[in-house]
Amino acid sequence: MKGLFGEGHAFVDIAALFGTTSDVIACIIFGKHLAHIPALSLPKLPVLKLADIVDVSKRLDAAIKMLDNGEAVAARAMIVRAAEIVNSPSM
Repeated sequence: MKGLFGEGHAFVDIAALFGTTSDVIACIIFGKHLAHIPALSLPKLPVLKLADIVDVSKRLDAAIKMLDNGEAVAARAMIVRAAEIVNSPSM
């Protein structure tokens, strides 16, 4: 959490990631103790496999070329698919 705060993320954003309140995050970061701070679970982030990273990279490269050629609709479709790959949980 201190690292996220150090990168400039707001307390509300960090709190949303960990499913808690801004007050709890502030107490943890600044070392102040509340009467009771519930255990926080680690956020579940997508795990990308190498194949996913390569696929996303190829799709984004193709989207850039499409944008250069004025094919905005096709480029958007490629970008949306790349985002779906990144945001889908892998096992």
